[in-house]
Amino acid sequence: MKTTPPKTDPPPRRRPRRGSIIERRKACRKALKTLDPVLKKKLGEIHSLDVEASRLLHEADAQFQQLCENWRTLASALAEKERQEIKQLYNRALALSNKKVKLADEMYQAVDQVVVKLDIERDGLRDALDKLIVERRESLAAFEDSEPRRRRRNTQTRKAGEDGGNADSFEPFDTSKLMPDIPIDPNEPTYCHCKQVSYGKMVMCDNDKCPIEWFHFKCVGLTASPKGTWYCSHCAEEGDNSKKRKDVE
Repeated sequence: MKTTPPKTDPPPRRRPRRGSIIERRKACRKALKTLDPVLKKKLGEIHSLDVEASRLLHEADAQFQQLCENWRTLASALAEKERQEIKQLYNRALALSNKKVKLADEMYQAVDQVVVKLDIERDGLRDALDKLIVERRESLAAFEDSEPRRRRRNTQTRKAGEDGGNADSFEPFDTSKLMPDIPIDPNEPTYCHCKQVSYGKMVMCDNDKCPIEWFHFKCVGLTASPKGTWYCSHCAEEGDNSKKRKDVE
């Protein structure tokens, strides 16, 4: 006897666009990671140069002060020697300051290169996200268009089980066996009371107006495919309340 698939067939899961989104995020992290040791090294060199330049300036200032105090008592040759030593100290401090400026410029160039790369990756990531959003909308529209056919198919499956056919021999469809270890896309639709994506064995409520529709077996306490009609707790409670209101009227 030919039968249709059971009503526990959950919505299909799509693979995320790894090359266009995840890889670009990795490229951004890699660029920032390579910049960190470069900045630390150059900042350390600048600090060392600054310490040495400060020492030279302090020594030059002290000698200059001493020269001014003893200028009248020093011989001209000795005074000239002191003056040249002070000049050398200032020149050495100036050379160290120039090295600091050069290192700072190298840091700026390194940061600028990373910023340019991040701008490129950002633009590419924005384009990839826009494309993914369009694809998701098209996929969602196609899924919504298929809902009437899905519900007619579920009705046929239920009738086959009630007539004593072998529809009950079907086991629930387990998506985890077909798609193991696939990363979950954060933009994937969620289902069930737990608000999680589709996985494992799932069952659909027979109420056409059910706000949730699909439920995980574990979340609703099922271990096997239900026989006949099946309603979630929300729709079952709504049905009982509607019946009570009719009885009161």
